[in-house]
Amino acid sequence: MLRPPRTLWRLYLMDLLRLVSLTAGVLVTVIAFAGAVKPISDGLLDAADAVKYILLAIPPMLAYALPFAGGFASTLVYHRMATDLEATAAYASGVSHRSLLAPALGLALACAACLIALNEQVIPRFLERMQRLVTTDVGRLIAQRVERGEGVAFKGVMLHADQVQRVAPAPGTGVLDQLLLTGFAAVLHENNEPTREVAAQRAKIWLVEGEGPSEDQGVTRLIVKLENVTVVLPDRGLVAAAEINDLSWTVPNAFRDNVKFLTSDQMSVLHDHPERMNWIESRRQTLLYTLAERRTMELMTAQSSRDHLLRMVDARGHPVEIVTGQLVWNDRWELLPIAPGKPIEIRMIRVRPSGVSQAEVRTPTTLLADSAILANDVGAETPSQRLVFSLVLRGARTPDAGGAVLGELSVPGLTFGASPTEEYRAMSSAQLLAAARPWLDRPEPDPLVAKAASELERHLKRLSRDILSKRHERMALASSCLVMILTGAVAALYLSRRQPLAVYLFTFFPALACVVTISGGQQMIVKQGPVGLWLMWAGVGGLALYTLWMFWRLRRH
Repeated sequence: MLRPPRTLWRLYLMDLLRLVSLTAGVLVTVIAFAGAVKPISDGLLDAADAVKYILLAIPPMLAYALPFAGGFASTLVYHRMATDLEATAAYASGVSHRSLLAPALGLALACAACLIALNEQVIPRFLERMQRLVTTDVGRLIAQRVERGEGVAFKGVMLHADQVQRVAPAPGTGVLDQLLLTGFAAVLHENNEPTREVAAQRAKIWLVEGEGPSEDQGVTRLIVKLENVTVVLPDRGLVAAAEINDLSWTVPNAFRDNVKFLTSDQMSVLHDHPERMNWIESRRQTLLYTLAERRTMELMTAQSSRDHLLRMVDARGHPVEIVTGQLVWNDRWELLPIAPGKPIEIRMIRVRPSGVSQAEVRTPTTLLADSAILANDVGAETPSQRLVFSLVLRGARTPDAGGAVLGELSVPGLTFGASPTEEYRAMSSAQLLAAARPWLDRPEPDPLVAKAASELERHLKRLSRDILSKRHERMALASSCLVMILTGAVAALYLSRRQPLAVYLFTFFPALACVVTISGGQQMIVKQGPVGLWLMWAGVGGLALYTLWMFWRLRRH
């Protein structure tokens, strides 16, 4: 052959492009509609959203439709070429097998390059928009229902409010959404029986990432902080507002960050900033608050041992002084008296309504208590810039002769001035794990710090495996597309005396096995690590060897 058969290449390439476009269009539409059946049947999509969902599903479905469409197109085009004796004429004219397969190779390279661009940049964005369509946006749901004057029902709770305002959460707090409600009321129930009725003048709701029933299924945790609370219990009637200051429950089917929603550039950033994933950030917040609480308690213990005085600030900014001997840990933080038999003294300012007007009366108050417990109100539960504590007094009473006996009393919303929360908040996940080493390297490691650190480390390792699996899955799918098109062309020339659909079966089943091994390898990498790469690429390699074997048999004749 003195020169390349450009005329044949142009004609066959036009046939290939025309047929692959038609086949891919039909396949991707059918697959996109099939993918929308379950969300529609589950009632997650209305008519307008269903059309939008199908349109959004078309680009992601190309990742699976394009390889099979390319294999089908190359099979039909080259089978027609062989049955019409065009291939025989080309051989007789000096056109080699490799030269005759050049249009299929060109189409294979173009489809593989297109698939790489789709997988790395386009498909992740469409997948995220699809997922958000079928995911319950809890913040938007509550806001819309309240604005329409309707109640919002979740499992175990029904809430209502007069007004609602959505507020953008502060960055770096791990909060997904934030709502401010006025005229708040909620009914908590079990087995359709009310267990508690709560009313509050104002309520603040934080939506944070929660622990799902499995690693791949997340939930949203709703944390509700209440102001001016009124509580009614069925068996006790109206109770003190101090007995409940917050509510908390989880909502399933929440949107969960996934590496499949990330482009290649965004995935690269995760190596240095893994906390951009909400399920990593929630574990980072847990370790952050655990370390901050431990450090704060060390400072408070040192102050109480040195000065026998613990200085704190209440929610209104008023000082609270606790005269105590020592702060010790006995499965909880307990305040000990200065000397046996002596009470613990608490000096604070109590704020009460005047009863005549809306003005408040601030009264310096001193209380005595037989014992006291300091509990962490916040931890990783409520997003806050500082740690918040509750002081629980037992045997509380006034110091006056014949003074009133108050029994058990709770003083919530206390903060310690030297809280190191901001210092830890500025740290990355790796820096937090390094900061936790002093608590872990002790002869008896701190159990709470150890648990929080191990959870963060475990999920960081899983994120690393997720990134590895997704990167290789995208490249393997693009490579399989290249090989499938060549497989179809070679099989059509080699099995030219068989029916075209029968020939395609010799391409389809090996290609299907290749896709299955890619998917199985991706799941194995997530669970077991890089060992799954062997399974993932074994399918592509096996399909390539199968194609080379047929091409070798074809060249013999």
